[in-house]
Amino acid sequence: CWGYFSENLNNNSVTLNNPCGFNVPDPEIGPAIAQATLELEREAADPREVTGQEKAAAHVGSTITPLDLNGDAVMDVLIGDVSFSNLTALTNGGTVTDGLMVAQDTLFPVYDLSVDLPIFPGAYFLDLNNDDKRDLVVSPNGTSLCQNFESLWFYLNEGTDDAPVFAHQQKDLFQADMIEVGEGAYPVPFDHNGDGLMDLIIADHGYYQAGGNYPSKFLLLENTGTVNSPAFTVVTDDYHDLSTSGIGQSMYPAFGDIDGDGDQDMYIGDQQGRLHHFENISTTPVAEFQLAQPNVTDANSVVIDVGQFATPQFFDVDGDGLLDLLVGERNGNVNYYRNQGTQALPSWNLEEDTLGGLTVTEYWNITGHAVPFMFLNQDGEREMLVGSESGAIHHWTGIEGNLTGPFTLADSTFGDIDEGMRSAVALHDFHGTGDLDLVTGNYRGGIGFWRNDFSVGIAGEVDSDPLRLFPNPADEGVDVVLDRPAEHGSRLQLFSSQGRLVLEVPARGQRIRVGTSQLANGIYLLRMTGGPWEAVHLVVQH
Repeated sequence: CWGYFSENLNNNSVTLNNPCGFNVPDPEIGPAIAQATLELEREAADPREVTGQEKAAAHVGSTITPLDLNGDAVMDVLIGDVSFSNLTALTNGGTVTDGLMVAQDTLFPVYDLSVDLPIFPGAYFLDLNNDDKRDLVVSPNGTSLCQNFESLWFYLNEGTDDAPVFAHQQKDLFQADMIEVGEGAYPVPFDHNGDGLMDLIIADHGYYQAGGNYPSKFLLLENTGTVNSPAFTVVTDDYHDLSTSGIGQSMYPAFGDIDGDGDQDMYIGDQQGRLHHFENISTTPVAEFQLAQPNVTDANSVVIDVGQFATPQFFDVDGDGLLDLLVGERNGNVNYYRNQGTQALPSWNLEEDTLGGLTVTEYWNITGHAVPFMFLNQDGEREMLVGSESGAIHHWTGIEGNLTGPFTLADSTFGDIDEGMRSAVALHDFHGTGDLDLVTGNYRGGIGFWRNDFSVGIAGEVDSDPLRLFPNPADEGVDVVLDRPAEHGSRLQLFSSQGRLVLEVPARGQRIRVGTSQLANGIYLLRMTGGPWEAVHLVVQH
């Protein structure tokens, strides 16, 4: 019983000068842990089965940081508790060989800003500024019901290494210099101002709020760079004030023109597995959304409900020119709703509740948290990346002409990228190179940007590039110049980044003009078909 003190079984109060009469000569902790585990399992199954005394026995968990607080060469200790937000400092009045805690500071450091960090704070004594004096960093020792965006408190040591005096500096060490959206981060490409440069919406599970009712928000990162050199600027951390929409936690957006008026509308998936339609009512290129239909319904007027944690994406899955709807969910599968309506009025019919037979749920778990992102590869064929609860990104191929069959799992650890649990993924050519870059999110609340030095998908063997495009970026149109005259039946097809065929013209001669003035700004995929060869190029409309 080092220090002769004990912590209350029901809370974080500390008793000093405890004779430790409960000690035994040769303690065996194995049975005690087993008993506590059994009691916790029983309480989870039915809280009424566990008595008050058993609950007290199950109250375990403290963080312990030994350090010399007053320069007397004996170790004092900082203690954080599993259910509280403060640190308690215990002063050692004993010796090096015989510790005895004689005083406590329950509002440590009482002489400065006291630690108040929900919940279960842990303290770390280390030199952060290389002045040979260790400082103090405090952070939650948990992953839920914890402060999640101002969760790294920094205290500068203004004393000595042997007798530190801690002065609070900030609550968001490192976090202030990075993208931090609380708990969960889900990047979704969206050109919010129609300037042809792809912006990013970063959705989240929520920001910590006392009581556990986290508000979910959308962070808008506007691309203020160029077609070849992206640069992102934070515009707002609560896009369109959606935190007040009443949708709740884990909002996840999808953007697409589903009413045929030429602008991007928005669906938002929620934690309950439902979708909400926001129409873009703007008369300018800058999007402005208005709730058009809460709880979106399918073709049978039944509310779409995929279970929990709906993550939608608009994409022309079947190649009929209409945006369909993919929705990931907590169980780890992806739902496919085919649009059997028109370009002006969608009608969603559930074709597959487990598209391609795919699941990202690992064998050791019962949930998977699928976040789908379908795209066109360099051959103009559909592939899909899916984020997962484990953090791995899954890559699926074999989709073309196989919507009712099993897809091919090409890679269960795509790119060997693993940035932590609850991964989310999005693709876009942010550098104008023709290759898709990768943006990832994770449950810690941060995002990663991966520039692509290789092509997603497997391209066929090509002796030489049969066509050239100019100007590209385009404004009024782009000229397609072939290395030899097009054969009879050859065609040029232009696809949006969501896989929708937006333009198709016959290819005749060696120079074909493709008008683009009617297209919204953005990146398109130009494919030439027919004849002895095929070619695919990216076109930037700006």
